[in-house]
Amino acid sequence: MKKSILIVVIISVLILCISSAGLLLWFLKNRKGDDDHDKVYSDIVEIEYRFTDASVPPEYHRSYTIEVTPDSISIKVDSYGDILVEEEYDINEKEFQEIVDSLAKNKIDKKKLSSDNDGCTGGTSESISYIKEDGGTFEASVYHCAGIDAGDLSGNTGSFSNALKKLIPDFEELIK
Repeated sequence: MKKSILIVVIISVLILCISSAGLLLWFLKNRKGDDDHDKVYSDIVEIEYRFTDASVPPEYHRSYTIEVTPDSISIKVDSYGDILVEEEYDINEKEFQEIVDSLAKNKIDKKKLSSDNDGCTGGTSESISYIKEDGGTFEASVYHCAGIDAGDLSGNTGSFSNALKKLIPDFEELIK
């Protein structure tokens, strides 16, 4: 009798171990984590950030576009389409990677924010787009007006744009 109980216990322990190992392997294979998130932002070769200013008189209106590649960052400042400043600066691969990492860190993504801005006019907008090595693209935008965000760009766009601005010498002077 003792022998049969021992065999049942051993078989039960083996079944429990095999089931646990199988469950662990399934979990590791199917989890959504940093690896998947990193794949979304891998192989990016060009990033564009665009800020469109509110409707104000031309002398105060400053919209700008910042483009980043692995070896350069450029800024174009305009007032209702009239180019005021156009500058390009060298960056290194590490600085480019920091910008790519900033997309992930700030959870820049595309998802519906709001279906309606209740007719609000005069706000500002931001858009972010990027191109990947394989030709894949991402593009999303958000319109900020009266405390409501409408569009499909989500994440901390302010922190992301600050990471870009740090790479542009005298950024504040350029947008005056």
